[in-house]
Amino acid sequence: MFKTAPRLKSVELVMLTKHLSTMIRAGIPLLESLSTLEKQAKSKAGKAVIAGVRDEVEGGVKFATALSKYPKSFDPMYIGMIQIAEESGTLEESLSYLVIQLTKNIQLKKKIKAALMYPTLVVAVAVVMGGLIAIFVLPKLTGFFLAIEVELPLSTRVLLWIANFMEVWGWLVGIGIIAMGIIWKLLMRGEGFRRVWQKMLMRMPAVGRVVSESTYAQLMRNLGMMVKNGVPMLSAIDTVTRTMDLLPVRDVLEKVAEEVKGGMGIGESMEKVGGKVFPSLLIQMVMVGGKTGKIEETLLYLADYYEDEVDEAAKTLNTLLEPILLILVGLMVAWIALAVISPIYELTGSIR
Repeated sequence: MFKTAPRLKSVELVMLTKHLSTMIRAGIPLLESLSTLEKQAKSKAGKAVIAGVRDEVEGGVKFATALSKYPKSFDPMYIGMIQIAEESGTLEESLSYLVIQLTKNIQLKKKIKAALMYPTLVVAVAVVMGGLIAIFVLPKLTGFFLAIEVELPLSTRVLLWIANFMEVWGWLVGIGIIAMGIIWKLLMRGEGFRRVWQKMLMRMPAVGRVVSESTYAQLMRNLGMMVKNGVPMLSAIDTVTRTMDLLPVRDVLEKVAEEVKGGMGIGESMEKVGGKVFPSLLIQMVMVGGKTGKIEETLLYLADYYEDEVDEAAKTLNTLLEPILLILVGLMVAWIALAVISPIYELTGSIR
């Protein structure tokens, strides 16, 4: 049994939606389709979620309402699309759109992870190597350096200080690192701190571009898919706002929704309240799409455009970080080597 509500993985959700779409297209009733999917599910979470949804539907609850019982697996956009589909009788089409959207989201996340993988790996290796040297190598060199009768250079004295500190207080450093990680997680739970941190991220030269443009891509595709599926613009904005992780963008979307509710177009609303968050190209394109009556096509075009931009931003990020990280790691290795070799060189020179 699950202590908390089970959660489907992203890939499981895509496959569930795809298979359900296929069965509905083939004319299989929803309840029978869910029963079949439950039997085919490989994970315990998948079986639990599908069984729960099936039981709700079997009890007379609408499909969208049944999905809302599992918010960790089905976000507001997913539920909103299904709800509109049930009312309009377009469940098969909505499920097909959702498969496309979910697949695009997974691909976008993979691009971001790929962009951050190399710098993360380099930093992790550098930290591990530094820690191993500080814990196992430096303490053994301390006695040797103190025994030789030469004046130690500054780099060696600093290295010995670090070795002594780690030998005595290394455990405290480890506890401190763990404590900082826990404190960071606790702080990130609060919207105030998370909002400030996300604003800083968005303003960083290379990282900010990846964060911002991946958000624009997801936002435009979600809006475009919902509007194309018949969801009114105001409802689409409200739904997408609830799925937004980037708080500065979510705050602006809430204001955009208020302006749209007052009768203003989405493009004009973005220009009025979102000029500092949304780029001018995005705003102008949305305004043109609204005036020409092709808003859903414009939104989906912008989604494709910003997904391509994420690729370029990721390449730029790696291009910038790769030499910086290599230089920093090289300097650290060179400093340790200098600190070890210098006193030995002076000792051999004095013997001569």
